Amino acid sequence: VPTFKRQIAEGGPITITHPDIIRYFMTIPEAVQLVLQTSVLGRGGEVCMLDMGEPVKILDLATDLIQLSGYQVDKDIKIIYTGLRPGEKLFEELFIPGERYERTEHEKIRVVRNASDNLPSLLNTTIEKLGKAAERSDTKEICELLESSVFGYTSSFLSPKNKEKSISILEKLYRSGNKSSDDSDISQPFFVAEDFQVAIDNKEFRLYYQPIVNLITKETIGFESLLRWQHPDRGMIAPSDFIADLVKTSLIIPVGWWGFREVFQELDSWQQLFPDKPIYISVNLSEQQFFHPDLVSQITALTQEYKVDLGSFSVEIPEQIIRDHEPETVAKILFQLKIMGVMIQLDRMRVDYTFLTDLHKLSGIYAQFDQFKIHRKLIKDVDVNSELLQCVIERSNSLGIDIIALGIDDIEQSNKLRSLNCKYGQGSLFDKTA
Repeated sequence: VPTFKRQIAEGGPITITHPDIIRYFMTIPEAVQLVLQTSVLGRGGEVCMLDMGEPVKILDLATDLIQLSGYQVDKDIKIIYTGLRPGEKLFEELFIPGERYERTEHEKIRVVRNASDNLPSLLNTTIEKLGKAAERSDTKEICELLESSVFGYTSSFLSPKNKEKSISILEKLYRSGNKSSDDSDISQPFFVAEDFQVAIDNKEFRLYYQPIVNLITKETIGFESLLRWQHPDRGMIAPSDFIADLVKTSLIIPVGWWGFREVFQELDSWQQLFPDKPIYISVNLSEQQFFHPDLVSQITALTQEYKVDLGSFSVEIPEQIIRDHEPETVAKILFQLKIMGVMIQLDRMRVDYTFLTDLHKLSGIYAQFDQFKIHRKLIKDVDVNSELLQCVIERSNSLGIDIIALGIDDIEQSNKLRSLNCKYGQGSLFDKTA
């Protein structure tokens, strides 16, 4: 603002780097006070974000200052654009898809609950490839790898048209105002229904199959089908970067049924080629799919079309569904799936000592599951959590329910889990050897 005022006083021109550039504004005293408040509110380990209000378009700011000074834009004071400096962004991203922001005692301080547990499954492999590409100074491959792994990164080296697209998206975010309320998530969708409909029409969605391994025999017993989006401009996009927006649209349902069909086709081919080597493939159910009236009929129709043993088809149900809905309603749907012969997995199981109480209290529901998937956050610090893990594994095994440990990245984690009698595992360690 002082720079613009000085340029106006000198008769212009006002210089702006780009007509679409947007910035948040907060005074230094206010920012310092909020940071001090955050240090008091924090309990340890949280990632906090300050509520910056609505972003301001710099062009609008310059225009307002010219008019408030009694001049007319382009007649008395001109505005010229000097171009973005190296590394300068059009828009300051305070959020990304998949992140959630929870309010604190202070109205302008939020705690970030991000999607770090949904990192790209092949991240370690991608980093290795990046290192080798850097050694060769292979700019093209470096940019392609970054575009496929880093949400929001688009390389002008590969596709200059992406710059125009990102401007239109940022403009859309600016016009929407990034507003929040007590009853809603403050993040705005990055992708909208139109984007997903184009992806469906152009067949841009893919399934990636991550192996599930017996930790004792090292044998692959099944696969989890993971949704990916092969975007024509952004490359491969992981679900953590778009699934939250897809859920907000009704299109999560057709994409989900499409995933069912892809898995049945894969199982049909497998069983014809390897009739003596049974495996199963699991699909992740969204909340909308789980409660959809056509869930059972969709599976039944595919069973009639493909000669697939339903014992090799598994559905993964987020534990949050059980916690958020009436037990009777959930139990009814689980029972329908169970009598069909579908394998049922409890996904992203939040494990703590209160879980054992829930397991007893809701034993009728939990007993419907064939396998529990323990959240990767617990596996990350398996030594620290070994006592709790052992308790949960023993209790689950006593009910005839197997445990799958998610996010196994190294052999030490695998060995430790095996010593705790955890039968199965899934993670990047097995991606490399599958």
